[in-house]
Amino acid sequence: MIKIILFGSNGFIGENIYKYFSKIKEYQVYAPSRKECDLLKTKKVKDYIKKINPEIIINAAYIEVNSNVKPTRKYLNENLKIPLNILKASKNYKNIKRIIFFGSGLEYGDSKKPIDENHKVNPKNYYAYTKVICSQESFKYAKKFNLPLILIRPFNLYGPFDNKSVIHYLIKSTLENKEISATTGEQIRDFMYIEDLINLMEKVVINENIKNLEIFNAGFGKGISLKNVTKNICKINKFKKKIKILPYRKNEYFYQIANINKAKKLLKWEPKTTFKIGIKKTIDWIKAVEL
Repeated sequence: MIKIILFGSNGFIGENIYKYFSKIKEYQVYAPSRKECDLLKTKKVKDYIKKINPEIIINAAYIEVNSNVKPTRKYLNENLKIPLNILKASKNYKNIKRIIFFGSGLEYGDSKKPIDENHKVNPKNYYAYTKVICSQESFKYAKKFNLPLILIRPFNLYGPFDNKSVIHYLIKSTLENKEISATTGEQIRDFMYIEDLINLMEKVVINENIKNLEIFNAGFGKGISLKNVTKNICKINKFKKKIKILPYRKNEYFYQIANINKAKKLLKWEPKTTFKIGIKKTIDWIKAVEL
């Protein structure tokens, strides 16, 4: 049985990871609460990893996932301390076969061509900037101590347990017949259903041939405008109210599509959930759980 430590199991990505892996008999998943393992305290993390002695460590913990977060030293320092504490606590355990962290497609900035893993980082807000620093410093530390770190950069995720994305906002607002506020929606985004990310993650877990310090983009590989996203959700939920038009944000991302050829080639993975199917599943989940 493969022992997995999952940090951040109460967030959007973490909830879905736990739900999937805990159902498979080959895996034993440990998902500590903050009380059990405070990730901001180095000794607590060391003690917990020593106690469990896992083969796999997955970190989905992050403080305030929000593109509009205000720049503070505390925000940067605490979010950086989490991955570094995990790496520091892992460096003396040869039993650990894989450490998986999550970055963000927002680290790259805008590009009119699909963005591959070699694309230069160019964060446009403080959340993305913090992600870049966390990714870079984690790689430096992992390289120094030869740790089996893999970084996954999801683009625009949606699905069960999400309560922050634009898709969640649009679906819930239309189901509750509330006024929608949105831009004119010219932004092009690459949306991927959360189950496809979990499938990619399992490929990373079981594939023993991946080199340490690889980065994998996680997206559907196709773009859709936010205008069409809004139009489709309104149509499905028969929403007819007029939409209040907002100005674009100062640091708006206008064109982001993931190049996922690397994951296809090295992991034999590709996303299977079309936008139409993913939206239907997400609507059904919100109806069942939130309304």
